[in-house]
Amino acid sequence: MVCIKSCKQKVTRLWCKARQQYLKRTQLRLTVYFLIVIVPLIVVSLYTNFRTQQIVNDETDATTSIQLDMLAMSIDDVVESIESLSFDFARDEDTIAKLKMMKLQPSSSPVDERDLLDHLEKELSPHAIFSHISIIDVQLETIFSTKFGARRESRWKIQLKASEIYKMINRGPIFIDNTESLLYGSPARVSDVEGVSIIRKMTDYDEENAERYLFATIKESVLNEKLRPLQRHESVRIDLYSKQGILITGVGPEPPPGHFNEECDEVVYTDNYHWRIVYHDPTKQSLAQTEHINFFTVLIIIVSVILAILIAWGVYTRIVAPLDKLTRAMRNMMRGNYDVRLESDREDEFGFLMVAYNQMAAHQKELIEGHYEQQLQLTQAELKFLQSQINPHFMYNTLDSIYWMAKHYDADEIGDMVLNLAAFYRASLHKGASTCTVEETMTQLNYYVRVQQIRFLDKFEVEYDISDDSKSIPLLKLLLQPLVENAILHGLNSKISDGKLTISGYTIDDRLILRVEDNGKGITPNNLAMIQDVLHTIQTPTCAASMKQVDDGQFYGLRNVMSRLKMVYGNDATMNVHSEENQGTSITIELPLKQCWAAVHYK
Repeated sequence: MVCIKSCKQKVTRLWCKARQQYLKRTQLRLTVYFLIVIVPLIVVSLYTNFRTQQIVNDETDATTSIQLDMLAMSIDDVVESIESLSFDFARDEDTIAKLKMMKLQPSSSPVDERDLLDHLEKELSPHAIFSHISIIDVQLETIFSTKFGARRESRWKIQLKASEIYKMINRGPIFIDNTESLLYGSPARVSDVEGVSIIRKMTDYDEENAERYLFATIKESVLNEKLRPLQRHESVRIDLYSKQGILITGVGPEPPPGHFNEECDEVVYTDNYHWRIVYHDPTKQSLAQTEHINFFTVLIIIVSVILAILIAWGVYTRIVAPLDKLTRAMRNMMRGNYDVRLESDREDEFGFLMVAYNQMAAHQKELIEGHYEQQLQLTQAELKFLQSQINPHFMYNTLDSIYWMAKHYDADEIGDMVLNLAAFYRASLHKGASTCTVEETMTQLNYYVRVQQIRFLDKFEVEYDISDDSKSIPLLKLLLQPLVENAILHGLNSKISDGKLTISGYTIDDRLILRVEDNGKGITPNNLAMIQDVLHTIQTPTCAASMKQVDDGQFYGLRNVMSRLKMVYGNDATMNVHSEENQGTSITIELPLKQCWAAVHYK
């Protein structure tokens, strides 16, 4: 049951996957539609071909049966002629007289033998059915052959009487394979021609017990001419057997042993002599006439399928493909890519749609870029305003520090503070550029931190941890200064000693990480929640890159930094604040490197 359930689940998944592909791909649906149209034609063609083959086979079988019956009658006539002619040869008075004359003479001369052979050739010449004839005279111990001449065989009488063939000859004429030797232990044969011979006794009416035999070798061509018209193709084999089962002749390829097969063999017997005709056709079910029909049927089916696929592809290319291109372009436009243009030289409805899309995309891009330029100009103006607000705010704090130093100390420290302050302002100007490298930013911060260290009597120390690969990355000016200021004034000011400020910068993958940490008094949970809520509001993508939507009273420095981050570096820039009361505060800024390098050209 578990196996059946698993198989059902697999089949269901495959079906769902195939259905999804079918619904998503128009080209696949078109191809299926065209194939469905030609399926009935294919079925009709195959059925017609099958029925045609059956009809041809039935007609061929009927024709073959008729022809075999006619062949049997013809074979009967030929066999009758063979027996009649052999009987005439065996009873020829002149031949028997010449043999008797030789028997009476103590020794026959070559002239007498030649005279007998000439007489035999004269009798044989009008009859094309025999290739040659031979006479075996046991008493003369001689073989007379129209082909081999006369030769003596002293052992014929014993060997013939001892053989089964001799017994069969005495009961009447028989047919024998020429490869059978009548001389056991001797290679001598009556005929060295493959085929069969008819053997019968030669006697006259006053000489019934004469041991004299006639061998008439039949020409295979005579019988083959009767068989060959039924051989429709090369694989057909037709064999002719005598009543005794001797293979008389055959046409066609040699059959393997035990080749008889009821499905492809037909057997017919002659009426008079009971000779057997075996018709063997191994390709009966695929006759030559139907092979052409099969070939053209399969060819038409293949061509039809190919044409259906090509037509489906053509329809897809001319109709569906332009729609797919237009669909992909519209999806790109929905994602904000208005630079995709469709190329088309068509003048039909699809050409009009593509031209209209190109015009719409260009117009939409112009509208968006115009609106974006306006917003960008507004944002840049507000950014400059925010940056300009830092200078008086910072100067106020610095002057306040100088004031308190003047009350507690004299001369040297105040001079040192003023010197670092001047260096800080000079580095901040940076020839009017809006960005400087991370390394230059650390130099600026060091001037400012030194001023605060003098103010707080070196109650804290500072550590810079900047990786080499981050030093050359451009960074917005004064981006970290408000964070460092908050760390000193709100975190480390309560420390009596052992205060520590850590400023670090490094890269991870495609982002620049900047961190300002202190071990001061930290931020209370309530204030930390309020800070994170304010930063989250500014960091929300739908929020405008402005500080106007946030109350101007609290967290001015953090809101300033967060707003500048969003305006310059986009929504991918983040700032996170982590703090524990009486443990310290850590503020981490993450910037995309791509936007860092793009900000170089920011004005």
